[in-house]
Amino acid sequence: NDETALLLANSVQWAAGARDSWLSVSNESATIPAGTSLTTDIVFDATDMYGGEYTADINISSNDPANELIVVPAMLNVTGAPFLLVSSDSLNFGNQFIGFADYDTLTVTNTGTDTLGVYSAYVSDGSFDYTGPSSFTLIPEASIDLELLFMPDSEGYYESVFTLESNNPSGDVEVTL
Repeated sequence: NDETALLLANSVQWAAGARDSWLSVSNESATIPAGTSLTTDIVFDATDMYGGEYTADINISSNDPANELIVVPAMLNVTGAPFLLVSSDSLNFGNQFIGFADYDTLTVTNTGTDTLGVYSAYVSDGSFDYTGPSSFTLIPEASIDLELLFMPDSEGYYESVFTLESNNPSGDVEVTL
């Protein structure tokens, strides 16, 4: 029909053909009368996506013999952010005999959407020790167990802080010992 051109948007498709939630179209199909146009909203949503470049094709098919398929490339650049999460904000070694060691484990997890880089990990008091890696990286959703040690050299109350310096957007993380 010369009066009406039918626009069929085959939704939003990856170049490989699978649909993904980061790209959506407001009109998946519509009838457009001759001589008119239709505005369609295309929504790019990076919620919970890892850092990187994402591409897709928006395939528009119609009954126009000169333009049966129009492919519109779409690209989204996402800047991810790491997030350092520790299993506890304090470790309690309890009562300990002088000269004897007690160990405890702290789990560090990257719950963010980009690689976490820990540049420095250290303890502020000599009666506590950390012998693990002084720096490490974690991809999103990865974890590492860090072992800390307490060995008092005299009677008394001991307190210290284990510090993790990293690219965590919230800053350094401190765990009370």
